[in-house]
Amino acid sequence: MLKHNTTITNINLDDNRIGPEGAAALADMLKHNTTITNINVSDNGIGDEGAAAWADMLKHNTTFTSVDLSRNAIQDEGACALADSLEGNTTVFSVSLDGNSIQETGAVALAHTLKHNNTINYFYIANNSTAAARAIGAALPVNREIATGSWFQDDEGQAAFKEARIAKKYQQHDLFLNCQKGNVDGAVFFIDEENVDINEQDTEGNTALHVACRHNKPAIVKLLLQKGANAEIKNEKGETPFDVAKAKRCTAVTSIDGLDPHAPGATDQQQQQPQQQKRTPASADSATSPTKRAKQDGGN
Repeated sequence: MLKHNTTITNINLDDNRIGPEGAAALADMLKHNTTITNINVSDNGIGDEGAAAWADMLKHNTTFTSVDLSRNAIQDEGACALADSLEGNTTVFSVSLDGNSIQETGAVALAHTLKHNNTINYFYIANNSTAAARAIGAALPVNREIATGSWFQDDEGQAAFKEARIAKKYQQHDLFLNCQKGNVDGAVFFIDEENVDINEQDTEGNTALHVACRHNKPAIVKLLLQKGANAEIKNEKGETPFDVAKAKRCTAVTSIDGLDPHAPGATDQQQQQPQQQKRTPASADSATSPTKRAKQDGGN
């Protein structure tokens, strides 16, 4: 019925003992449905197997805007599958995964998906594990605000999430401050010891490289480029770091090789730059799938 439905837009199937097989059958029917936008299958014990089936379905369905998979005994495997499918999704804006059994690995994969998916604005993750809440808070980009809903009966998770978010913002602030002042040793400390992502943007879209260029700090600019800073990233004003330096007439900076993304051979130079090596969940390479990133981070 649902496979060819053209009228129903909302479905609530919570607490129906659907299980993994039922979830897979339901997901198969919904793959190409173009009418349903909101679906609730919470409290159905679909587990990782069911979550994987739904992840595959979400790669094909183009109309869902809200998906509720809360309280379904989903663990890291299912969370990673969902992360992979949601990264490129452009229609879902609300995802409920609260009350599952997701740990750090699955949470890191989901957080990296949120880094690359700007459509999801509501993401409910309470009552999984304190490690998951902390990992989400630590991996979520500083410039990415998202509603996490109620943390009812999960005070520890809420505190861990907030503390991780605050700590990450302070780390970025301190790296930016050292770049602004031209403190090479301080910048190296935050990059190498604190594992701050040098390509992460602040709320105005600026990276550490933007800051160093704005304040005419050639030694810092060279350091950041050596560490794998991306000179092609634009801030909210549409400016690359080179644009910022040029506007400030910082000739000592604009003359540095590899800074101008439009210079002849600049693309090749960027590709040859060493990628920043990371040891924390917030730092996985964006070119890798969320699942692979999570496994790599979890193993370090």
